[in-house]
Amino acid sequence: MPQAAATVAVVAAASVGVHMAGQGIDARLVTDGGVIPRQTTFRDTVLEALADATNYRAVRAETTCADCHAEPGGLCHDHAGDFEKADGYGALADQLRQEASR
Repeated sequence: MPQAAATVAVVAAASVGVHMAGQGIDARLVTDGGVIPRQTTFRDTVLEALADATNYRAVRAETTCADCHAEPGGLCHDHAGDFEKADGYGALADQLRQEASR
């Protein structure tokens, strides 16, 4: 799956999951490795996953490559996209927190 499509899938799943949790619907996170054991509420788990994704993308964006050094702005398209994704994940988490507090 291309990175852009994967990002859309993560954002959509997180948004749906938090909305369902806000409606009182219980859910479980399941990966190819099985069910992720519940340690907090589903909403908190989704928000934590978004925080992890934000941090991952921010760290990756700060790691430059040979292509970055060849670009006038100092970032290749791939690494610049990581900054955009980190910002998007952070913004989604902020929005979901605001919706949850209503």
